[in-house]
Amino acid sequence: PQAAAKAIGDAIEADETAFDLILLGSESADNANAQTGVRLAHRLGRPVATAIKGMTIADGVATCERAVGTMREVYRVPLPAVVTVKDGLNIPRYPSVPGRIKARKKPIDEVTGDLDAPRIQLMGLTAPIRESKGAQDLGAGDEAADALVDVMKQIGVLS
Repeated sequence: PQAAAKAIGDAIEADETAFDLILLGSESADNANAQTGVRLAHRLGRPVATAIKGMTIADGVATCERAVGTMREVYRVPLPAVVTVKDGLNIPRYPSVPGRIKARKKPIDEVTGDLDAPRIQLMGLTAPIRESKGAQDLGAGDEAADALVDVMKQIGVLS
């Protein structure tokens, strides 16, 4: 997330355009960290609203809605801002054929970024310790039946 935020921030700063609103997805499909938007906003010194499902913009303010359980939270965020969105905020349109042809002819600006060494390093992964579910293997056949009777006596089902 740190490297992605830096790369996006570098591209935004390299562009001469002043952006009022920067939209990102809430989380990546690989790790679901949900950190890139927050890190980008911090880097650019802009307010951030995360996991937004609905938004309107008027008078230099984005009114953002986020679902929390069965409730909803509403935030008023002054622009310029960074907003991370959940799916469903916007349904993208397919471009028309003339639009696609025009897009092919447009130049693509490339910005090279200088990615710093990550400050976070994965030290290792371990599987969680499996806790006993309380189940006990009682064996098979007559042996299992005797063991089951003993357990039922212990818990007070049989006397």
